[in-house]
Amino acid sequence: MKENYAKSTYVIKDMETLRAIADPLRTQILELLVKEPRTVKQVGKKLGLAPGKLYYHFNTLEKYGMIEVAETRQIANMLEKLYRATATEIDLDPSLLSFATDQGKESIHTLLTSSID
Repeated sequence: MKENYAKSTYVIKDMETLRAIADPLRTQILELLVKEPRTVKQVGKKLGLAPGKLYYHFNTLEKYGMIEVAETRQIANMLEKLYRATATEIDLDPSLLSFATDQGKESIHTLLTSSID
C-alpha cells in the first residue's frame, strides 16, 4: 500500500521534542513510515526487533505529532493500526540553537550531552 505524501516539514520547536527524535531507533521508525504506512509488527520485522520493544517508541512519536494512525482495520479479534509519518522532513527551529542567553547555552549543552550519551 504505497501513498504519495505531499512534501511537508515538521519543525521541532522545543528541547523535549528534540530529545524524543534524537533516539536513533525513533529516527529509523520515522524513515520507514515516510515511505509507506506500516504496522508496528511490519516495522519490527524490517528492523529485526520484536514489536513489543517498539510500542513505547511509537507512542512517543505519536505524542509529539511525528506519526499518526493512517488506518485501522479489524484482524480477527484485534484492531490493527497502520501508522505513517506526518511529514517528509524534519527541521529545527533556529531559536533552539541560540547562544545569546543562558537558556540557549543550557539548551545546546543538554542537546550535545544527550546526543553523546
